Amino acid sequence: MASKVAGELYESITGQLFEVGRQLRQPNGYPFNPNQLKQALQKVIEGKFDGTSTATQSKPVEHGVLKAHGSATVGPLKKKFDPKEFFQNRTGLYLWDSFSNRILPNTTVQKPTGKVKLTSFDLTRNAYDCEIKAELSAKHEVELWHIGKLIEGQPDGKDGPLLNNGYANIFYVGGLVVFVYWHAGSAKWHVRDWRLDVGFWDAGRRVFSRN
Repeated sequence: MASKVAGELYESITGQLFEVGRQLRQPNGYPFNPNQLKQALQKVIEGKFDGTSTATQSKPVEHGVLKAHGSATVGPLKKKFDPKEFFQNRTGLYLWDSFSNRILPNTTVQKPTGKVKLTSFDLTRNAYDCEIKAELSAKHEVELWHIGKLIEGQPDGKDGPLLNNGYANIFYVGGLVVFVYWHAGSAKWHVRDWRLDVGFWDAGRRVFSRN
């Protein structure tokens, strides 16, 4: 299992490595057997601190950031969906200025269409967008009407596919990230957007992807 090394432990280990280098550079030569040093260092590199590799003793480590949660079907869309009409500040919905100014101006009206299945994942650890997107399908971006229908299906923050505990529900739209969360204090779904990788997402947040 990988371990982060920092602080005093990091300084102590690097200090020991520098000391080995200092001994090798001594004018009178290295005071011990250099071949044995070489063999010992190779064992350290391979994690064989007691003659057995720790890698063979540890359980496999999952390096992914996403854990499959479930799926949600939106639609069919029986009438046109105009993002500019749906995404407005009103009862149960609040838009941050960045979303109104950066996302909405570039939208178009969606014509009636069939059902779409979205897959949801929960973050197992803190992660940046690049890490998340690397584990999603190539066509993972969603459309605003998908988000609108999910919000519409959970009025008053009721239970459903969207997290309603204040945690972010993450969607990738048009090269940006849109996130939706229930704000109990105002009794509204809040909708915001960010540019990719401006910060990391905390573990426990939910990601939605188009199949």
